Amino acid sequence: MHYLSFASAFITTVICMIALRPLAIKMGIVDKPGGRKTHYGDIPIVGGVAMFTGFALAMFLIPDLDAPFQYLALSCGVVAFIGILDDCFDLPALLRLVAQILVVLIMSYGDGLIIRDIGNTFGLGVVSFGSFSWLFTTLIVVSVINAFNLVDGVDGLAGSLALVAFICIAIVATVGSMAFQVSIIAIATIIAFLLFNYPMKINKPFSAFMGDGGSTMLGLMIAWLTISISHGDTRIVTPVVALWFASVPVYDLFTSFVRRMLQGKSPFVADREHFHHILIDGGMGVRQTLGILTALQAVYAVIGLVGHFAGIPDAVMFAGWAILGVSQYAIMTKLSAMLPASTLSRSESQPQP
Repeated sequence: MHYLSFASAFITTVICMIALRPLAIKMGIVDKPGGRKTHYGDIPIVGGVAMFTGFALAMFLIPDLDAPFQYLALSCGVVAFIGILDDCFDLPALLRLVAQILVVLIMSYGDGLIIRDIGNTFGLGVVSFGSFSWLFTTLIVVSVINAFNLVDGVDGLAGSLALVAFICIAIVATVGSMAFQVSIIAIATIIAFLLFNYPMKINKPFSAFMGDGGSTMLGLMIAWLTISISHGDTRIVTPVVALWFASVPVYDLFTSFVRRMLQGKSPFVADREHFHHILIDGGMGVRQTLGILTALQAVYAVIGLVGHFAGIPDAVMFAGWAILGVSQYAIMTKLSAMLPASTLSRSESQPQP
């Protein structure tokens, strides 16, 4: 059955990407270059609608779809719709936040998903939140949603990072379970979208962006699924292990917030110091930046999987995750400084015409 789900999600997303592209151009739903945006030409923003359509259709083709996952489809529709409106009309941040809190309410009271504890994170016993559980859940879900939105600054990046996370979820989930099937559907929609967004010469004439609707939807889906497999009576992995599956976007979000506050700036003011900006400004191309960040996320994900299957204590896993998080900005800065020197060396070694 999961083969049918994969095929239906993939085919529907591809069809929607092709059909919606000319409509978006005609209606002016495009991303224009300028400011912090360095792409060339007006790029249609259809990925969010296409991925949601493919995802929702495949979800409702699942026989006996659990009610909680119907709420997931509804919530994805909410954030995708708000994201599309934001792409078109630049909505106030407060309105976007209200919509994101709304989907947390749907998740908490519709699906019953809530983060009541984060396991034995510090080696001193299980850390529980008691009456603050819903507040902590809201903070985490909203953070992950916005982490994927902020990381969507390079062709293929948000989709590739999300793809790694969903693959990890599918690996740890029981084959045939709802978490597994939803992950397979998400993987199919992302692969279909990347056919139009991955930085390749062959797809340039058909390139498209996912927009805020797509990136926020991916963030919500990852937050929803990781919470579902790491909390409650049927938890499959510990919350600390789940952290590793989407490390790069989360690191990027919190690094940006801390850096801005240390500089005396508002943490919500946009700048060009996200990880992808650091690498590109250091001289790397789009594909190099995409490759490095995706490779890092894959490495971190593998660490999480190894920790899970090897039974490494949460305290050790969390300490490693936190140390990497604190050092991530320095790692990106170091990587960005490596390319110009290597490029210069290669150019000097080549014979001059």
